[in-house]
Amino acid sequence: MSGFRVRKDVRRLSDHERDKVVRAFKHIMELPPDDNNSYFTIAGYHGLPEPQYCYHGVVLFPTWHRAYLCRLEDALRTAPGCEDLALPYWDEASNETKEEGIPRIFTDKEYTFQDGSSIPNPLRSYKLPKGIVDVEDKKTSKDTKPEGYQTVRYPYSGLVSDKFADRTRLHNSALDDKETDEVAKILNQNVIRWLYLQKFQNHEEKWISSGEKDNYVNCLEAPNYTVFSNTTSAERYNEENRGKPTVSPVVPIEQPHNAVHLAVGGFDVPGDKNHNVYEFANGDMGENDTAAFDPLFFFHHCFIDYIFWRWQDRHNKKESLEIMKGYPGTQLIKRGKATANFTMDFPLAPFEINDQVTGKKRDMTSNDVVDISKLGYTYTEPGLHLNLMVAAQRFVDAPKLKISGINRAKIPGSFMVSVWAKTSEGMPDRLLHTKAVLSRWDVEKCGNCQSHLEVKSIVHLTDFDHEEAIDTMFYAKIHTREKPEGERYIAGREIPITLNACRALLTRIFSCLRDDSKYGKEGIENSRLVSRRFRDIASKFLITEISVCLNSGSFARFASICTHPVFSKGVQRVNILLSYYEAELARDKQLYMMEARSRLLRHWETMERSRLYKRKYNVTDELFRWLGNIAWDGNSDVQQLARGEDIQTTPTPIQSLFLKAYDIYKARFEDQDSLRKDNAHIGRLVNGLASLPGLATLNLDDTHGTKMIMRESTQTRLGDNQMHPEDFSDTGYDRTTLQHFDSAIRQSGWCGSFHTGGNRRHDGTVDLSTSPPLEMLGELCSQLGEKGVRPKSIRIAVKPPPDMRPLAMSSAQQENMKRLVSQASSLIFQFDFFSRPYSLQENPSDEMLALCSITKPFFSAPKLEFLNIYFMEYPRSNTPPTVSLSDILPLDMSWPRLNTLWLLYQPMTMDELRDVVSKNCQAVREFTLKSPWFLQGSVHDALRTIRGFENLQTVDMTFPKGSDFRGTGALDFKWPLDEIKRYLLKETDDFPLPDELDYSR
Repeated sequence: MSGFRVRKDVRRLSDHERDKVVRAFKHIMELPPDDNNSYFTIAGYHGLPEPQYCYHGVVLFPTWHRAYLCRLEDALRTAPGCEDLALPYWDEASNETKEEGIPRIFTDKEYTFQDGSSIPNPLRSYKLPKGIVDVEDKKTSKDTKPEGYQTVRYPYSGLVSDKFADRTRLHNSALDDKETDEVAKILNQNVIRWLYLQKFQNHEEKWISSGEKDNYVNCLEAPNYTVFSNTTSAERYNEENRGKPTVSPVVPIEQPHNAVHLAVGGFDVPGDKNHNVYEFANGDMGENDTAAFDPLFFFHHCFIDYIFWRWQDRHNKKESLEIMKGYPGTQLIKRGKATANFTMDFPLAPFEINDQVTGKKRDMTSNDVVDISKLGYTYTEPGLHLNLMVAAQRFVDAPKLKISGINRAKIPGSFMVSVWAKTSEGMPDRLLHTKAVLSRWDVEKCGNCQSHLEVKSIVHLTDFDHEEAIDTMFYAKIHTREKPEGERYIAGREIPITLNACRALLTRIFSCLRDDSKYGKEGIENSRLVSRRFRDIASKFLITEISVCLNSGSFARFASICTHPVFSKGVQRVNILLSYYEAELARDKQLYMMEARSRLLRHWETMERSRLYKRKYNVTDELFRWLGNIAWDGNSDVQQLARGEDIQTTPTPIQSLFLKAYDIYKARFEDQDSLRKDNAHIGRLVNGLASLPGLATLNLDDTHGTKMIMRESTQTRLGDNQMHPEDFSDTGYDRTTLQHFDSAIRQSGWCGSFHTGGNRRHDGTVDLSTSPPLEMLGELCSQLGEKGVRPKSIRIAVKPPPDMRPLAMSSAQQENMKRLVSQASSLIFQFDFFSRPYSLQENPSDEMLALCSITKPFFSAPKLEFLNIYFMEYPRSNTPPTVSLSDILPLDMSWPRLNTLWLLYQPMTMDELRDVVSKNCQAVREFTLKSPWFLQGSVHDALRTIRGFENLQTVDMTFPKGSDFRGTGALDFKWPLDEIKRYLLKETDDFPLPDELDYSR
């Protein structure tokens, strides 16, 4: 191997070699910033200043960074006396790193040469000779760095734009008061925790498991280059093998790479309630946009390149690599569409190479960097070969967890995902896994980032057997710079986590279990013999969600599940449909016939509009025309039923079909009124819900029931939604025809129905006797609170009755409502005023205060993280509101954990808005204020008030109304939405509205 430059462990360099490296870095750091070989120019290729070239989360990650290191080496060798220099690596798997952390050559303030002379250490930090500015966010961007800025690492902060300058100054000043070695020790301890310690004791004296060094070993087992190279491809591979308990998840090289970036750049290993001691640590290595300006970046990546070479050697891929075409992570995605396939000949801009055939310069490709011997360098063996043993695994056949539902575009900057197992009461929860996600502050500006927005993780629970895993509750957290302690909820919903413990086996075992109106209750009860044998094996995932409506069959199935020793344990979400329209249809045959034909018409129109939908039913042209004739009122037999006329002769086949469908519908729903008699159904619901140990989400809904009914998940449906040929044998129609009429026997898609102002009879009169089940809000919530039910998430979405005064909750009921929401982190209350007829739109104050007697205690949850209150189209017809925000919400309290606040169609004074902002100014990250009615003050005052939120990341304010200015919801108003958002996010100080608002069309 003579003639090759040898890349060595930086700790193993001779004094002469070490001096040479320092001189070379000093040389290129002192070059003018516009010099092609300057450190500023080369570091900028990775992020800011734009354009951004680097690739992460795709198959070009290892090859692009290999080319990047070669470009830096070429620049370093331009330094006098450094013509043969080879870039060293930091051996992150060595015993020295395990004991000491980062080599001192990167943390000492000064470097002393062999001859005794000293200089400021160029490997410790880099001083920008020129500012890097995010041109779209000059004053507030976390990427903005002025000329003279010195790069920093954990625990320092590098946020120096106007928005963060004061806080950074105080934070760093406190660290500057410490000795240099003491600060370096803080950094090194964090790096050691990330890389090595399988268990460590956090500052609360709790033992936490961790360790990334093993992933450097595990990634060598990746079966092919595509899944070895990047996190996106590895996530797909792991997803494909999730059901194979003996197949270990693959670890891509990018995973431990990301972890070290975050360890050096400002993230602590998460612990149970373990706030980062330096929670404002924002080192440059922790973000893609600035990472390469830290000199340690290149020594870290040199080690990554060595691992890449080791993988190639182990898998005999030192001369060529293959990319799996079309696999996730192998395409360039722009605006959700693949615009190019990554191949081994895809250009690695901005790097160039002399073509051996033409002698001319061309773009370097991955093929050019596969064989490092052709690039003129090789490696010495680092200490990794001394540390190849990974922690012993108890079980090879082990269950797996899937973590999903995380979108990088919603999270500014880099972050971590941690996975936890609940332990016995009084013991700290157990940290099972961490996944570092190296990202950018603004993902939308990064074209490559759009290729891999979704973050998933598969965790192989090798320390659990299947039975242990099923008996354990798992959860995931996201750790951001703003919330280093981590949070379990995103936009009010818990991070989805799925246990895959012998699912295929259990699915086969319980395949006989039917859940429909005919056999559902019987099927559940008859499973008791099986459940005694398997006990809790099935409970966590056979039935996770239940939907129950107001009929005896649905209640019977609900009770069977809630009392079952197995199935009750897995239920996490319960949807209760507060629909009363079914009873109305069941009582009125003529109204039912009109509704059934209307449903057929919607089905027929959908087939006409959508070829895909029509193809699903495999409908012939003749059948399609016949169905259209019925739907469009062209069939006299169906017209006769819709007019309510008696049938004097034997019913025709189509009449028999509609009449039989009515009989089925009536049998399913005619008992709604008797079911509600004396509130007996409330006790049944309460007892059932109280017996579900895993209940986390409660949904009370009479407005969007269709989504519940059609939801495809492991839940109980609302009975059998298909017509069976044996029930319609006298019609002569087979399943091919009957399938088009299935909707006639299903739960009403309208749910609360459009009759909330009263039932309009066929003679034009209106009967106000029909009213929704009001007791479901007051009495049900009160009894649940009294019974000890404490969901984490509650959603109420209803339409108002003709008279809202019966909604009023007593004082005792309000106290029980507060108990019900006491542990809730997500609360949604939606009230659809749009459904009220114009004759009832005045909304007198006594009716509105009755409604407020529900909302005020409902939103009293002290642990609230997501708050959404939506009075749709309130008040109607631009009439002034009769209540204010302090009547609707408990403004005398604050929500210290509140991350997301949505106030939709809410009336308020400016003092009330200021109160909300001032009490929650630190916590709120997302704020939506849609169609507010300002009872006092102006929209100008409102905009200035909202800027009081200190940490907003997302904001939306549209269509305000008020007594002191015209409503801006009209089409003739020019609402500068983008300018308002930039002003509210403090990206500009330019006020977005003129003193006089323009209403010109």
